[in-house]
Amino acid sequence: MHLQHYGLNTEPFGVAFDSECFYRGYQHGAALSFLERCFDVGRPGFALVGPRGVGKSAALRFAIGRRRGGGRLGEIDGLPGTPAAFLASMLEAFGFGPVEAGHAELRNLLSVFVVQARQNEQQVLLHVRDPRLPSPEVADEVFWLLSSAAPDGGIQLVFSGGDGLEQLLDSPRLNGLAGLIRDRHRLDPLGERETVD
Repeated sequence: MHLQHYGLNTEPFGVAFDSECFYRGYQHGAALSFLERCFDVGRPGFALVGPRGVGKSAALRFAIGRRRGGGRLGEIDGLPGTPAAFLASMLEAFGFGPVEAGHAELRNLLSVFVVQARQNEQQVLLHVRDPRLPSPEVADEVFWLLSSAAPDGGIQLVFSGGDGLEQLLDSPRLNGLAGLIRDRHRLDPLGERETVD
């Protein structure tokens, strides 16, 4: 019904992301510039902050889709309860089937995947949506990824969530993640002018 009312030819709010329907107004243009800067500099971790529905995931998908080679984007909701579950959910997000293996084997499998993606000149990005305070063991695993696996340019982690995300990342219980995730960008709901546009 809204297609006819607004004179649209295609459904802009479908289930699958459609880069043709991505709105590149001022705010989302600034978010794209932020993401591309983080990609180019090779930041191990960074964050997009803003209320639900403002386009954080859409901006990420659009930005990674513009990378040479298309990039590899994996998305997970929250942080699982154990390091092995975290690694397994990452691998599943990147297209592996359910993986049942020990912690060391999961790390090795992730490393092989990242090396192969780099050989194909593909950027690897893990998007963690709406993380909550993880267990100390999972926090250590995230710290390992950011401080050991990510700095060589193999994989990048981006966290997205609402206003509580920055407090979470700055929490002393997260073993100094704030020092590794200094780059943060805020995306707010569209103002009247952008909405009209």
